[in-house]
Amino acid sequence: MAVLRKTQPYFVRCVKPNQEQVPNHFLTDFVQKQLKYSGMLETVRIRRQGYPVRYTYEDFVNRYAHSAPRAIKLLRPRTNHMQP
Repeated sequence: MAVLRKTQPYFVRCVKPNQEQVPNHFLTDFVQKQLKYSGMLETVRIRRQGYPVRYTYEDFVNRYAHSAPRAIKLLRPRTNHMQP
């Protein structure tokens, strides 16, 4: 829970614990199927490998500037253009 409190989620996925709507009764297979078919398990697998869900444009340009310096020079003006 401490880790969850430190995050800033951008969406919430509701998962039904059981079909009978009984409180405090979790059916593991039922919950796992929902997580699998919603793509959440794949997202967790990708995140564990170190890939972020998404970069801001500025973070992307800053992170990969060394990989393609000439291309980044063309892209950098866009970061200034996006400023209000």
